[in-house]
Amino acid sequence: SPLCVSRAAPRRRRRARMGPPAYDGTRHAAGTHGLRWGPNNVVSSGCRDGSVALWDPNTKTNMILGGGHDGDADPTGRWVRCTAWSPDGSLLASGGPRRVCVWTAEGELKCSLNLASATAVAENEDDPEPYYVLGLCWVDETTLAIGGGSHDVAVWKLEEGNLRFSLACHDHEDSIRCLAACNGRLASGSDDCTVRVWDGTPAPSDIITRGFGAAVTCVCWSPDGALLAAGSADSSVRVARAEAGRQFGAVAWVWRGNAEKVTAGVASIDFSRDGTRLAVAAEGRVFVFGGVLDATLGDMMACIDAPGLRYDVQFAPDGRQLVYGRSLKREPVASDNV
Repeated sequence: SPLCVSRAAPRRRRRARMGPPAYDGTRHAAGTHGLRWGPNNVVSSGCRDGSVALWDPNTKTNMILGGGHDGDADPTGRWVRCTAWSPDGSLLASGGPRRVCVWTAEGELKCSLNLASATAVAENEDDPEPYYVLGLCWVDETTLAIGGGSHDVAVWKLEEGNLRFSLACHDHEDSIRCLAACNGRLASGSDDCTVRVWDGTPAPSDIITRGFGAAVTCVCWSPDGALLAAGSADSSVRVARAEAGRQFGAVAWVWRGNAEKVTAGVASIDFSRDGTRLAVAAEGRVFVFGGVLDATLGDMMACIDAPGLRYDVQFAPDGRQLVYGRSLKREPVASDNV
């Protein structure tokens, strides 16, 4: 049966097992990655075979997009690990080992960027290594940030139907794992165990959180940009609060998954669109926390058993559903009421 989470009693913790999901969506042939619930209530996901899928949990319809990443002759070059919707929901970006594609909301391929050759032009390299994309997000309707196997976050502008290199941040000491943007600020998590915040200018970025014992696997802003949450392969989540202006103070809240026997790391985190709940996906469970930072964020509202959960969890725009990818036969994408 569906799990209902009560905001009225945030200190009451309930453990519930998800029954049959409200909707099993796109069944990718080889892995479901990069789930994002767009502003227009369409969910995007990527696959190891190079396909990108769009599906609507309400109408239970889906569409597979081809011709972007799946044309690579090398199968290892097709894996679409991340997708990202532009703030107005009109464009979708998808990232693979060597390529970033931009699609319209209707599924038409708008442009495709070969990152190896583009990086060569931008950095004046004669023979660059392929750029493995692990993080992707829109800073605004025309600006796309890309992070991955190198230590830099590259910013590209969509101009006249093409992506053009703008600038890069080289402050991390290891590969970029994840990106998130809000109100013109860009947060990046890295294998160097830090989270940095950057305003998209040539100025140096600020280190927001230290203290993780392993790579930062996911970052997420609260909708108003006042909170920045980060999850790590050390099975912890840290939340920092913005002070006056644009500065962040010390980490305000820490959740350590070992208290719940989580040892394999945090896979994904997401704030609800109203900012009152934080979902943390780890080891086949979704932990839902509620309240405000100084009062009850950190109090577990629910622990949801989600068998086969893998990589990503996202709140629906209305906050009443979660979508997640699971590693069952043919990797269905599933959603359920929360």
